[in-house]
Amino acid sequence: METEETQRFELGAVSIDIRDRARRTAGWALVFCVVAWWPLVLFAGGLMGFLPLGAFAVWVITMLLPRLRSVGPVAGTVAIDASSLTLTVQPPGRARYQRRFARTQLTRGYRTDDEVQLETRRGEMLSLGIDSAATGEALLGALGLDARRRVLEVPLANIASRFPGGVTLAWIMLVCQSPSVVVIPFALLMMLSTSASPVMFAFASVETILLAATISVLRPRSAAIGMDGIVYRRFLRKRFYPYSGVASVVRGTSGVVVELRSGEPLHLRTRGFWSRSGPDATTEALLERIETARAAASGHDVRAKLPLLERRARSAAEWRAHLSTLVGAAGYRTGAVTARDLAAVIEDATLSAEHRVAATLALQAAEPAEARTRARIAAAACADKGLRVALDQAAEGELDEEHLARLTARGE
Repeated sequence: METEETQRFELGAVSIDIRDRARRTAGWALVFCVVAWWPLVLFAGGLMGFLPLGAFAVWVITMLLPRLRSVGPVAGTVAIDASSLTLTVQPPGRARYQRRFARTQLTRGYRTDDEVQLETRRGEMLSLGIDSAATGEALLGALGLDARRRVLEVPLANIASRFPGGVTLAWIMLVCQSPSVVVIPFALLMMLSTSASPVMFAFASVETILLAATISVLRPRSAAIGMDGIVYRRFLRKRFYPYSGVASVVRGTSGVVVELRSGEPLHLRTRGFWSRSGPDATTEALLERIETARAAASGHDVRAKLPLLERRARSAAEWRAHLSTLVGAAGYRTGAVTARDLAAVIEDATLSAEHRVAATLALQAAEPAEARTRARIAAAACADKGLRVALDQAAEGELDEEHLARLTARGE
């Protein structure tokens, strides 16, 4: 049932799970205590060697608490208004339970065949059972988390998880290297005060490289799925893949494989070596979101009018002047350019950054309020940060020559 102000969904299965949040908290507490153990033993005496036992006790207690605080899955109601999401459930034999979440608390949301998964900033997972894909899209749309309005950040498997025992070995190496937090600064200080500078420098360099490599193989990778393409983030690196360069997207044995037109496959691995066989919710959600974004990316067909938006050899001032008078202008064998045409170009993620920003500048000159609205929606769905900033600036008429030149040079 739906009203003008609040949208309500009656669902057969609703649950709140805080185990992921507890695992993260407990894991970081354990790592901190183990790392702190080394300097305490060296400088504070052997009694501090009992610190890991206390850390282990804290970890066990923290892991047990979520079993008392998790709710469901039971039938419930979801109410969504302009600022919040409210879950109401009636567990059998228990009092009615109601929980309110501000929409700003929701960091990501996606759907699978039978449920919508929402994650909060505190690490809580909300699972909402759905009876159809349409219900799932309606839920995500009401929250502003659908493909058209929100970039989806998906965590991927790290390198260590791809090999048998890789995660355990990497964590053992990280714990063994924890003294390097103290040793590396000490070695660098020794370089300044002793004659063994080359030896100390080599030692500090090797320790730093080993520590960085261990963190790199343990650090989860991620993929950001926007309306314009995919941003694949690795340790200290990221790369943007526009949908115009994507040939196909298929389900692989350990995740999703994106076949690029260049012939190079992009593997988005969601599963490690020891993952159970069978359907994987993260893989299905990632595949569905990419396909939905690609299908929704292409809007109103205005390709015949795109040459009117191109900069060519114009200066920045001449290009702005040309764009400001574009609405109503007709090109060779094309009709007049309308505000609807420009809005379609702004929202079409398959077009180049130059065309989309030019359309924003043209629409800003004719209908500033509409340009801000369209650009804000398009920018929120962009995984490419540079294009996101350019659209925001163009909607306010503040895009400078440097950004214009960079967009023209990109040729995407």
